Amino acid sequence: MTQSTMQRIAHTAVGIPVSAVNALMERLTDARATLEASAEKLSASARDDIDRWALEGEELVDRMITRIRRDGPEAAATLRDTMQGLAATATSPVNDVAEIPGVGEAYAERMRTEGVTTVAAFLARTDDEDSMKRFSDATGIATGRMKSWRSRIDLKAIDGIDDAYDGLLREAGYVSISVVAAADAETMSDRLAALSPDRMPSRTTIEGWIASADKLER
Repeated sequence: MTQSTMQRIAHTAVGIPVSAVNALMERLTDARATLEASAEKLSASARDDIDRWALEGEELVDRMITRIRRDGPEAAATLRDTMQGLAATATSPVNDVAEIPGVGEAYAERMRTEGVTTVAAFLARTDDEDSMKRFSDATGIATGRMKSWRSRIDLKAIDGIDDAYDGLLREAGYVSISVVAAADAETMSDRLAALSPDRMPSRTTIEGWIASADKLER
């Protein structure tokens, strides 16, 4: 392999994740523009949340770009896989709050008015009794109903899943017990490996999660 070919491969390895970052930034910009266009429908607290999330997202992308430039092709290849996984997860309909079992579009629209558009955002806004009560008052949705929804997406009810794996599974798009129960072990393994090879569970562990989730769904 010639030196020029090796250089081209290195440049390509860096360029691919940069393109992925740019594409994700475009999606983030479009999403923020959509939210800002309907800002008059949102409460002040929801607008504050949107601004905070946008800032956190920008800081994350900036850190990724810095790492690409600093660590070169090896880190770039890893980031390429991570960004592809993140982009697929961010645009997957399974992360929409309406996809929580039992929610539906009518309740989802109430939550979106308060800035809650994803499963992760719902979990954050209902993390404890006080937060859930405030969210209930803002949306008119009973806390009992919210608790029922949370029970369907609490992945830690599945045998063997702790906080770390709960977060990793959600990043990969497995946001509810029913989604895990219906998952293919090989596909799940590939998605988790792309996101975090250092925290990769064994195939036996993944198959155990799927079996446990299936029992909970029955």
